[in-house]
Amino acid sequence: MKLQEIVDELARTLGRSVVVNDLDYTPIAASEQEDDVDEMRRRALLKRTTPPEAREYLEGLHIRQIRQPTNVPMAPFGGQERLAIPIRSGDQTIALLWLITGDKPVLRSVDYAAIDAACELIRVLLEQEADRDGGEARGVIDALLSSDDATARRAFREAVDRRMFAPGPGTTVLALRIDGSVSEMDRLTLGRRLATTRAPRVLSLGVHRGPLLLAARTTDVEAVAQVVSHELAAAGMAPAPIGTATLDEAESDLVGAADRAVIAARIVSRVPSVAGIADIADLGFWALIDSVAADPEAVRVYSPAAYALCTSEDPTQRETVETYLDVGGNVRVACEKLHIHRTTLYYRLDNLPDTVKDALDDGPRRSALHMSMKLFQYHRAAAGLHA
Repeated sequence: MKLQEIVDELARTLGRSVVVNDLDYTPIAASEQEDDVDEMRRRALLKRTTPPEAREYLEGLHIRQIRQPTNVPMAPFGGQERLAIPIRSGDQTIALLWLITGDKPVLRSVDYAAIDAACELIRVLLEQEADRDGGEARGVIDALLSSDDATARRAFREAVDRRMFAPGPGTTVLALRIDGSVSEMDRLTLGRRLATTRAPRVLSLGVHRGPLLLAARTTDVEAVAQVVSHELAAAGMAPAPIGTATLDEAESDLVGAADRAVIAARIVSRVPSVAGIADIADLGFWALIDSVAADPEAVRVYSPAAYALCTSEDPTQRETVETYLDVGGNVRVACEKLHIHRTTLYYRLDNLPDTVKDALDDGPRRSALHMSMKLFQYHRAAAGLHA
């Protein structure tokens, strides 16, 4: 029997609708929905995903870790009570079968026998599918970041069909900028270990432009980061800066998101104020800096004032001007950050080189001064130097 046939047969036997989800709460099979369907299930089936707030709620209940049928109240989301039945392979849950139980007759022992039989058939099918798809899946994964556009798009479509990840914002690409002393083989091994995690579900895309790339069927990147941190420590590796990028709705391959995640990881590794993990969507300013030619000497052309400050042996003037510009010229906040008195700030600003004072008094040159200081330090950090 096919998965859909099993689900339909169970629904007829029980006299109620049946849905089977994977561990990301994405429907993989659903019977015809009876009158018991509520708005929550309707949304999940139409959009092929469970709403984020409901996912968070279910995660809080540790539904993916249940070992026996469990009643799940869904009233907080305007839904009826459900019965979640784990479909297990060995000691691992591989899918969840859901029944709406609210306002329905109590399930009888004969019903539970039918549910057990259906779960066993579904388990066998899913295991067979996993075995059959193993080798083919690796080929699809390897082609996801192909330099050939047509190949990358074809692999993307097949990966979506195989439910490796979902198109659009439900998928996040993560780039792990692992210490350069770690071999590529060890990075790939780490990726394979991460790909075996059940929660959250992660796909290892391999090494791309230096970092190890992962695709996660979640927007909860903090949960993924925790798993990554645990696996890095277990492997004796140092914590890795992580850059993330969410897949856009219109994207038909993973290449763009992968490239954005790599840029984000590079920024996290170079900018001390960006701690540990950051999404490219929150790094617009630094992404602009990253895109400028990696030559600190170019600052001499962009802003002679910035070059003078950044190459001075005394860092006080650079720190003062940079902080002052960072806070938009707010004297009180600048003094708090620099731990100095207002009078001291004014004194420092009055005694800057003329080229710097002239730049501060002119809008475009002031902007060039600010960005060029960031640019100089950013690329000095890339070279392992300190401005």
